[in-house]
Amino acid sequence: MIKFLKPFTRFFTRPTKQPSGTQTSNASHELGKQGERYAEKYLIKKGYHTLKKNVRIPGGEIDLIMQAPASPDKSRGYEKQPPPPSLPPIVFVEVKTRSSDRYRGELAINHAKRRRLIQLTQRIAKRNNWQYRKHRIDIIVIVWPDPKSPPTTIRHHPNAVTL
Repeated sequence: MIKFLKPFTRFFTRPTKQPSGTQTSNASHELGKQGERYAEKYLIKKGYHTLKKNVRIPGGEIDLIMQAPASPDKSRGYEKQPPPPSLPPIVFVEVKTRSSDRYRGELAINHAKRRRLIQLTQRIAKRNNWQYRKHRIDIIVIVWPDPKSPPTTIRHHPNAVTL
């Protein structure tokens, strides 16, 4: 019986050589990671605070989890006691980095991806005890033709996916 199975083992083993498209996928993966770092810096300049990066749970990954800038206090001392401070919302950020604007990164967020993002954010919020805080999903699209120079375009879409 072992002699019979031996010729078929080549069909069930993994190939030792990597596929020919590996070089391209590594370059696009590196461009995506570089885009995530740039998006984080961009949001920090706008007043956001980084909470977590590349959060992976079964079902997917969230690129960045940020805390939105605190809104200024609207009460100006006319009341006897100031209102309790409200916590700024948690922002789940999906970053799409493209080497050209030929295919807009916004189009990559289709209905299935939106549904998956909503499920991921709800599960992550529950795991971190954030389910009672306001939260939203933003999308950042970065067009970066040459990784050695700064990106040509960055588009931030706050609250792009409604919960």
